[in-house]
This record gives sequence, structure tokens and C-alpha cells, in this order.
Amino acid sequence: STSASSLPPFRHRLYGLTVATWTSFPELEPAAPDAPVDAVIRIGDVAEQLADARVTTRAYDAAPGRLLVRVRGTARFLATTGREILVQPTAGADEAAVRMYLLCSPVAGLLHQRGVLPLHASVVATPRGAVAFAGRSGSGKSTLAAFLQGRGFSVVADDVAAITFDAAGRHAVVAPGPREFKLAPDALAALGVAPEHTRQLGAGLTKRGVPITRGAGEAALPLVRIYVLAAAHGAHGPHGADGAPGAGEFAFEALAGAERCGWLIQDTYRVQYLPGLGVQHAHLRAVARVAEHVPLVRVRRPAGREFHLEELADRVLADLAR
Repeated sequence: STSASSLPPFRHRLYGLTVATWTSFPELEPAAPDAPVDAVIRIGDVAEQLADARVTTRAYDAAPGRLLVRVRGTARFLATTGREILVQPTAGADEAAVRMYLLCSPVAGLLHQRGVLPLHASVVATPRGAVAFAGRSGSGKSTLAAFLQGRGFSVVADDVAAITFDAAGRHAVVAPGPREFKLAPDALAALGVAPEHTRQLGAGLTKRGVPITRGAGEAALPLVRIYVLAAAHGAHGPHGADGAPGAGEFAFEALAGAERCGWLIQDTYRVQYLPGLGVQHAHLRAVARVAEHVPLVRVRRPAGREFHLEELADRVLADLAR
């Protein structure tokens, strides 16, 4: 165990955890100074590779209980047993870039080690519960969540949805993440966000940081639906890739059990880490439980005509109300 005197000085909330950090993270909610600590993030020496790694790539090494992430020109990160992340910044690295990369892959590794299911999704709070928007990169999940924030909805998380189950094991819940969007230039233009209201995330990165101004607090919320934002129906012919008529309207399709599992596996954030970490079976159990309890709905946008974010938001909210 780690004594309180040896812990880093700052306390933050991250995906339902209280983390002690070496520096203040403006992207995270602060936690009470005396809150029990679940995980520690500190500066330390990180080896260039894991000697006993099961999987080694240019970007990471993975072994049971340990994940080493390398970000060239920024830092090396070592996530261990779901309880600690060591950070060794590269000389001269921008601290904001170090924090940004830390909150992506290394934290995802920590969540996998703790048995949390991280989905590549953005999440908003609705009167019915939390709703996640999943899909491939560029599908518009962050843009839709940011638009709904402008409509008065609170945002639970952007880019990563950390899913667990409540104490009774009956309901999937999602815990709040960092309070910042990472938005591409086309998303900023669609939302009408001025550049002066954004921040640079890192050298060479086109995405910009935009504050989440309507956070959902600290409590995990029940996850009531996952919308998978897919390609336009009708895009591969007059009847679309799935046989549905390309009628110029949005198509909402409830996914069946087996297909739900397939989508959840495909949409798991940093799914490539699982074989090296040795947590494939735990991941599959988590996927099966979420697939059993949470409806997944594929949303295909209309082909052959333009649509606006407002229309997509209206259609999603109408479907949720039904």
C-alpha cells in the first residue's frame, strides 16, 4: 500500500476514480484533498521496452498487468495493475501534450486492467439516463455531443465511455470523463466555435480542445442506449448496403444480440491492447453483459442530400423518446 505522505499532491476525478496526480489537470474535475485514492499518476523513470511483453509494436508493449505506451517526442507511459501510471516526459515536451496523450491510451490501459469496458464513444445525460454515441473516427459522435450541449444537455464524456455495472450488477453505468472535447476543424465550423475559444492540444495535431461547459457531475449514470453513427444508407446503390431503401431519410435499426456484441468489440477503445494484457476473457464477459442490458441502435444518415446537426439531434431525441 502507498502512504498518504508519498502520494502526489493533486486529486482529481476520472471515470469514477479518484486519482492522485503530480500536477493540476484543468481537464479533470477536482476531488476532495482527503478523498481515498484509487490510482496514482506520477513522474518516474520508464524503460524503453518491456522485457517480457506478450505484444510489442512501435507504439506500445503489453504484458499481463503492464502497458508501456510510447509517444515520440512527448513521453513514455507505464500503466501497472490498474493502480499506477508512471510518466517520463521527453526533454522539452509540452506539458499540455503530455496530459492529453496520458488521458488517451495510458488511461485506457489502466481501465482495461481494472476490468472497465472503455468504448470509443461520447456520452450525454438525458432525462432517461446516459446515451452514448459510438462509431468510427469521423462519424460525428463528438460533434453531436457538443451540439447537444448547446441544446442544454449535460455531457458525461467525450471520446471514451467508461462502462461498469452498479453495485447490484443489474444496470450498466457510465462514469464522467475529462471535461474537454477534442474536435476537428470541420466540427468546429459546423458548431460555429471560434478559434479563440479553443486550445492547441499538441504540436502537429489538427484537433482542438473545447471546454465541456455542462458537465454531469461525479456520479455514474445508467446507460440506457448506444447509438452507432454509421455511413449513409443508400450509399452503395438504390437500396443501400443493408437492403433498406435509400429514401433520403434517417434510418434507425435496432441491433440484435450477436450483432450488438460484434459492435461492442469493434468499438472498444484500444482493443488491440487486450491480447498483450491477457484480459480477453474478462473483456468478452463485459461485452456480453452490456449487450444484454443496453439497446444498440444503428443510425444511418440519408444519402444523396445534405443534412444538418439539428436534424440529426432531433431524430435521435425523437427515437429515444419512443
